Parts: sequence; structure tokens; C-alpha cells
Amino acid sequence: MSDQENCTIREIPCEENRQSKLEDFIAQGLKIEDIDALIDYKNLLIFYPLLNELTKVSENDFLIRISIVGEMARADHTYWDKDALDRVFSWLKQEKREYLISSLRNNQWLEYDRDKGYYLTAHGRTINSILNLLTGLSQRPEDYGIEVSGLEYCINMGIDPSLVIGGLRSKLEEITGRMEEALSSHSQVIILEAREELDQCLKWSEKTREVLSKIDTRDSNNLIEVNSIHHNLSLLHNYRSELQRSLTDIGRQFISLEGGITLIDITDYLMKTKISELGEVAREAVSLPIKKPVFVLEDGLISSTEAVLMRNIIEEKDEGWGSPEFPMEMTLDVEEEISLKYLLEDLEEILESGSPKRLGEVVPKDSKEISFYRLSMLPLIGEGRESEERKTISSKFKNLPLNVRVEGEDMIQVDSQYIHSISDGKIYLINKKEGKKDV
Repeated sequence: MSDQENCTIREIPCEENRQSKLEDFIAQGLKIEDIDALIDYKNLLIFYPLLNELTKVSENDFLIRISIVGEMARADHTYWDKDALDRVFSWLKQEKREYLISSLRNNQWLEYDRDKGYYLTAHGRTINSILNLLTGLSQRPEDYGIEVSGLEYCINMGIDPSLVIGGLRSKLEEITGRMEEALSSHSQVIILEAREELDQCLKWSEKTREVLSKIDTRDSNNLIEVNSIHHNLSLLHNYRSELQRSLTDIGRQFISLEGGITLIDITDYLMKTKISELGEVAREAVSLPIKKPVFVLEDGLISSTEAVLMRNIIEEKDEGWGSPEFPMEMTLDVEEEISLKYLLEDLEEILESGSPKRLGEVVPKDSKEISFYRLSMLPLIGEGRESEERKTISSKFKNLPLNVRVEGEDMIQVDSQYIHSISDGKIYLINKKEGKKDV
């Protein structure tokens, strides 16, 4: 089989040879570049020839092609000459073998070296690795471990994880929905199946939280996705308890059958008996006068009520007037302590000069985050007691004899790349008689 012969692909009939333009699919008035979904997945077009080669005819052709690729990928040698191909793929008819190798080469699965022979391309090996994972997951599609592993891979390789993390969040929401449906079914069979699925999912819970801790949450979109995933994981842990509680409640309703009577016999009797006849039977069975029939098991009602309360309970917080706790009493990390130290130095300049400064002169500093941090600390100036020892940065900050005053509701522009505008206010020195004023 020559190199020239391998370049020839036999014609394969298809339903439609015409290639549609991308614009043919887009609604009128919209541009391709305005559709995020198309932009996000545009990079996958590099794999199109390879994927199309696998699926363009039938499932049998797909199975044959992916079997050839898989065999070549896990072989103990990289290059394949004609003898190696004939020996390993002797189970294929010769003409079919030649045609398939030629087709795989023309669609970027294989490359050919005149001196060494055929070998798998880098893109071909990548797709084969992913398909090998799918082979193992084909019997457990509900397992979301593939999303967690994919997310960890993106983080380790420095790849934008936004698409993968969105898929993980969506998968967990889907599982959460199925758990809710199982509880609503009140069916022992469905609940048992849901519990088994949930047990498989919760095996990945700890790993999921570990991977999420590595994501840069300074990106607001990533922060929203991470919080949503944590919330869904918490829900799944709660559902594990509720599913068990529901199974216990169902077990209490079982009837011990004796004398050869089966549940099928009872069901058949109830279906064929008129309601009036069932009413007569029930009336004879009741020995105590009851004003209103109650069809509720007390234990089941209490258990269900507890589950609802646990899901909707809101922790009450004591609220009232009083001095706010000073946050800087907590242990600061190095970056926060340095930021507060610089702010303290800037404020001490006002003490030395005696001249007030505008907020726009003091607040902007180094970055947007640090600027907002400095602004949030200003209302805490002077919250300390004069008798307090001024040994720490936080105690010095609390005892500064300064006041912050906002003048009016207008915003003034600031010459800073971190803040566009800020309230028109100033920081100035106060005497003991004036005291602390509200900001």
C-alpha cells in the first residue's frame, strides 16, 4: 500500500453535500460575534475533521474506526508500517483496512512519515484519551466525577475553567432536582434508586470542595458559580438524611401479611370493591367514636414537619443598638496589616499638618480593592477609648483625633485609575470638646 494510494478516499454517500453557512442558522438582526455560546466553543472547530470522520456514516463505521485508533494509541510502538498494520489488524479485510487507514489519514487522525510509517496525530491522541474516559463512564452517566476531574485539569493547566465550572454547577442542580422528585414520589423503589445515586455523588463531595478552593474567585462570575456549587452540595447532604427519613416512614406503613395473603391479593380486592362496600367494612372495624376521620400517621407527620422546618429554618440574630465591633481586633494577614499601616501613616500626616484632606486625596491607593478597603475603615476612626493603650496599629487607628464629614449628596470625580468618583467629604482634626461625629 503506497503513500499515494493512502491519499485516495473512496466516495461515501451522504444525505447532504452542501455546507451550510453559519449565518443561515442565526436569527435576523444578530451578529455571530454577539453570541457568547458560539464564541466559547469556536476553538473546538479544530477537532471537527477528526470527529466528523468517526460519525459521518454509521455506528458500525464509528466502532471500527475508534477501535483502530485505540489499538494504535496503546501499542508499544509509535510508528506503523504496512507489515505492522497487516499483522495487528488482520481481523479486517484487506481492502477495508487500506480504505480505513487512508480515510483516517485524510481526516487528520494519522500522519505518514516515508521513513517510519503511520503515526497518530496529537489531536488524535487527545480525542482518544477523552473517549477512553467516556468508555468507563458509559454505565454511570449520573456520576459528576468527570466534571470535577475536568475542572481540576483546567486549573492545573492554566486553562480558563468557566465552561467546565458552569457544567459542574448545572449537573449538581440536575441531581438536586431528581432528589426532590424522588422525595415527592413517596415510592420506596424510586427513593432507594435516588439514595444509591446520591451515595455515588457524595463520594466526590470532598474532592469537589478541594478543587473549588483553587479557583480564583476574584472574578465575579467564578465567585457566583462556586457559591452555587457549594449550596447544591449542602442540599445534597440534606437530601441524604431526608431520603433515609422518608424510607423509615414508608417502612412504618408496611403491613405484616399472614395466612397466605399477598399484597397482590389485597390490591386486587381494593380495585374491584366498591367504595360503599369498603366504607361498610371500615365502619365495622372502628370501635371508637370519631368525629372526623384522620388519615395521618402521627410519627410520619412529625417527621415530615421536622424535615420541612430544617430546610426552611432561618437563624435569628440578635440585633440592637450599640457600638460596632472593631474588626481589626482579629488577626490580620500580612496584606491587610500593611494596607492599614499605610492608611494610618496618611492620616497621621493630617495630624502633623493640621490641615484637612479631601476623601478623594486619601482613599485611592494602589488598587481598586485596597481603595475600597481604606474607605470602609474611615467610619471606625475614633471608636476607641482614650484610656486604651496605643500599642497596636488597630488601637492607634481607633484613637486618632480625626473626624470624617460628607458634605452634601453630590459625587465628585477623582483623578485616579482605581476610583472614578467619590462623595464630597473631608477628614479633619477635631478637638476634645467637639467629639466624634457620625459620618
